[in-house]
Order: sequence, then structure tokens, then C-alpha cells
Amino acid sequence: MSVSKMTCIEKAERYRPVLEFVAAILACLGAVAGLVVAIVAVNDVSDLRNQLFQAEQRANALSLTIAQLEGVVQTLDLATLSANVNDLRATADGIQADVASVGNVTERFNALEASLDPNTTFVQIIDQKEPGYSYDTGALTDVWNTRDLNKVNWGNVLLENNQFVLPAGTWSISATVPALRSSYNLARLQSISTSETLLYSISGLSAPSSGSTLFMTMKGVVVFTEPTRLEIQHLFQLYPENPGCLFCEFGLDYASSRVFDSVFTIVEAKRIALP
Repeated sequence: MSVSKMTCIEKAERYRPVLEFVAAILACLGAVAGLVVAIVAVNDVSDLRNQLFQAEQRANALSLTIAQLEGVVQTLDLATLSANVNDLRATADGIQADVASVGNVTERFNALEASLDPNTTFVQIIDQKEPGYSYDTGALTDVWNTRDLNKVNWGNVLLENNQFVLPAGTWSISATVPALRSSYNLARLQSISTSETLLYSISGLSAPSSGSTLFMTMKGVVVFTEPTRLEIQHLFQLYPENPGCLFCEFGLDYASSRVFDSVFTIVEAKRIALP
């Protein structure tokens, strides 16, 4: 029995260095594990700090936005805002009224077009003004202006809002359009029904320094397969040295008398063939 114990003790003494080495390794592994945990903890703290920093930035930005909004609210003039809203409402009501008016005009045109005399063979339409009328103060340079037409001098034809309607057929149409000191000028016969230009006038120059009236003329044959709405239009381009002074010394027409009526644009149309 004593021999066996001695043998075990001897064996334990013999393997003690190995056991101590294993214990040392385990201790090292424990230290490494602790270091890894510490590193992970440090990384977690760093992430948290970054998240806190970003949250602080967002909070600061939100505070700045709130401060700006508060400043805007403090500067608002409720009375002015209310007046602006009322103006917008009035404008909207006016636009609705204009739309309704345009619709009514279209309905009247359609009704009158249906009642046109298909036997009409000759038409003369003019722009006749009262004594002393000077020139069209609503015209604009570099755009097509609608010329006034306000009287059917001959024939049975629809005339409304400076537009006239001719029945279907083949028509020989001529027109004379005046211009006064409006530099470069051109007139045309425009189909409102089809948005086509049917005739152009001879182009002309009415120098601002001359004081003379230019009369542009156009003539041609057009064919209408159905009643067609027409308009005389005028384009003028002022000399570059006269920008902005549209009617201080020139216009589209000028009165020939301060006692009698004056006639400006004249349109004549003769139907030469039925549809």
C-alpha cells in the first residue's frame, strides 16, 4: 500500500511542470478573452458616442428649424395675408367669369354660324371709328395684333369681337390695312377655326420720322368646306432706337378727320363658287 502511494506521489511530482504549463496556458487564454471583451466594449462605447453625436447634430438642426419657423410666424401680418387671400379669391372669380363669357361667345358663334345665309355672294366689313379717333393704343410690337372690324357694310355675314364668319364655298378675298409710323409692317388673314394663315399682305415700311400712313393690301382665293371664322391680324416691328415708346408718336391707324367718321381696315369677300 505504501509503495502504491509513493508511486502516485512520484507520478504527481513528475507531471507537475506539465500541469503548471497547462494552467499557465489557461490563464493566458482567460486574459486574452478578457482583452477581447474589453476591446468589444470599447468599440460599443465608440459606436454609442457616434450615435449620440449624430443625435445631438439632428437635435441642433431641428432646434434651428424651429427657431426659424418661430421667426417667420412672428413676422407674419395676418391682416395682409387675409387681404391677399381675398384678392386671390376675387381673381379666381374673375377668371371663372371670363371663362363663362368665352363659353357664351362660342355658343353664340355656333348658333349664328348655323343660321348663315348660304346664298351670300358679296361681303364688305370695315373698321369705322368716330371723329377724332387717333390710333390703337392697345397694340404691341413683335406680336400679331387683332385689327378692329366693327361694321358689316354690305352682305349678310356674322361679325362679333372683330371676327367674321364666311359660309362654305370658294371666296376671292381682299383687305387693306393701315399703319402709321410703326416701322416694319405685315398683315395677314388668319383662320380662327383652323389656326391657319390664309393670306399675307404686301409688307411695308412706315418710318417714324415720315408721319405718313402705310396701306398694306392682300388679295387671294380661298376655299372653305364649312363656315369659317376669320380675323385680320397685324404685325409691326419698331426701329431699335424706339424701344418702349409704343404710342408716343406712332400707331396702327390715324384719324383723317375730326368732324367725320374715319374708316381704317377694309375687308371685301366675293364668293365665286359654291361648295
